Amino acid sequence: MHLSSIKEGYMGIKKRYSWNSEKNEFEEREKVNNTNNFDYVKYINEKIIKEESEREVDYRTEYIQYYITYLMPLIILIIVIAFGNMITSDWFIKKLIYLHTM
Repeated sequence: MHLSSIKEGYMGIKKRYSWNSEKNEFEEREKVNNTNNFDYVKYINEKIIKEESEREVDYRTEYIQYYITYLMPLIILIIVIAFGNMITSDWFIKKLIYLHTM
């Protein structure tokens, strides 16, 4: 058995063995290990936050991709049709003639 051997317990308790020179044998001592539990919880929280932020970025890129592929051409088509109708309308032609004669 190694001097620094550590056996995992449960509920955050680690069993450590230390050498007792008076008895000339290994002694088992229990120590509540709060730091490792805290680090593990902190690690899990950071991992969850990282996954959620990656998921949020994915939603944002999907939304932008949807906007570019579907909505932008539709908006451009509506503008072109509206501008084409405006140019060919009698009102627009009369305004152009009126402005030209001023």
